[in-house]
Amino acid sequence: MKLEEEKVYEAIYWAIKDTLDTLLEDLARSKGVSKGEVFLAVVYQGVKEGVYRALKEYLAEKAVEDVSALKFFRTSSTENTK
Repeated sequence: MKLEEEKVYEAIYWAIKDTLDTLLEDLARSKGVSKGEVFLAVVYQGVKEGVYRALKEYLAEKAVEDVSALKFFRTSSTENTK
């Protein structure tokens, strides 16, 4: 049996969509809100966590660069005073 790439992507799309729809409906029903409100809350939380993670990673990389720069300046200044 030959699988067409487009059909595989379509099957994945529908599986994810059906799962997401079911979860959103269950959450909306349990919270007494609309499916759209739950979806917006999920998107908001995802963006918030993504921004937090990106900022945290950037700051960690920046800190490493700053530490390297500080070490460079410390060794440069001690060599200049000799």
